[in-house]
Amino acid sequence: MWREATALSYNFAIEGRILMLSSVVCRYEHWSEDWFKAWSKRLDYPSDGQIHRRIWEFCAIGQALEERGMLRPGKSGICFAAGRKFLPSAFAAFGCDILATDRAVTGPWEGQHAASRSDLFYERIVTREEFDKHVTFRHLDMTDLRSIEPEKYDFLWSSCAFEHLGSLRAGFDFVTNALKLLRRGGIAVHTTEFNLSSNISETVGRLCHLPPPRYRKARPSSETAWVRIGAGRF
Repeated sequence: MWREATALSYNFAIEGRILMLSSVVCRYEHWSEDWFKAWSKRLDYPSDGQIHRRIWEFCAIGQALEERGMLRPGKSGICFAAGRKFLPSAFAAFGCDILATDRAVTGPWEGQHAASRSDLFYERIVTREEFDKHVTFRHLDMTDLRSIEPEKYDFLWSSCAFEHLGSLRAGFDFVTNALKLLRRGGIAVHTTEFNLSSNISETVGRLCHLPPPRYRKARPSSETAWVRIGAGRF
């Protein structure tokens, strides 16, 4: 099961019943929602910090996985394009076993990618002992997942990554192929840039792409979350 992102919406109610996060565009009002405030605190992000979609992505991914029972001891997850991001540390604090992956990069972009496990450690989020116990790291090309054991993980995620693979097709191929790494009942959560104003784009998704029909049943047992496109008021 994968969560397209524009990613993962806040709770909403039907007849008084609270439903879980679904797929949604990042909205300004989310910053005042309880789920966002709770995850901002866990990530040690100041409540008066900059309103930026990047921290929203981390909070939305965490909330979607927590609601679905993925963030608890004994669960395993794999992260793609880990960069220098907070979530491997945050999920290790829950007792999850995490394989963080990233491209081996040299040159001007080197500082944005993880070169080792230590690049993902945030002491304000998790102790070093817990981090070392639960997080491993390896280099990986997202376009070639054959070296990863299939059906091994309870959940997986990527944050603003698959649109950087060169084309929409390459990005959606990654989303599809990554499903093979999940155990039955596993959850995949992805966030991506979304084009609100134009239908001219070779790499950034827009309404007609979410999700493309040929990917809706990538696996017989897979499901795609309902997509809520409304961007709110500017």
